[in-house]
Amino acid sequence: MVDFQGAKLSLGHVVQLWVKAFRQSLLLLVQKSSQPKVPNPTPAVLAKSSADVKESSPPPKKIVDINQPQTCKNNGCGKVFKEIENHESACSYHPGPAVFHDRVRGWKCCDIYVKEFDEFMTIPPCKKGWHNADPVP
Repeated sequence: MVDFQGAKLSLGHVVQLWVKAFRQSLLLLVQKSSQPKVPNPTPAVLAKSSADVKESSPPPKKIVDINQPQTCKNNGCGKVFKEIENHESACSYHPGPAVFHDRVRGWKCCDIYVKEFDEFMTIPPCKKGWHNADPVP
């Protein structure tokens, strides 16, 4: 006899209960795996369904005062500027993405890679242009 949660059960009865629970869990697994899988909708299907629901338009550009301080979103710049002082060589930045791979850091645009993060932060920007307050996509 085995004491199971205050009840006296024979060892054979405990084994039968265990086998029954095991079979039920297997049955649930088989039922779950035999259900047809619904494929993920393709981007074209998503585009059609979202176009049917509502015509989407790009968000309106925000109107900013030319003397309002803004932060440049170009890679490697991050300086605060005023639109009135912005010109074609005001910003020094990296047009390409930053690369962090296997202990190596650098910029893809100017093909400079270093091992230390402090060195990465001191890599000089490789292009000049206008400051940009809009996030880069």
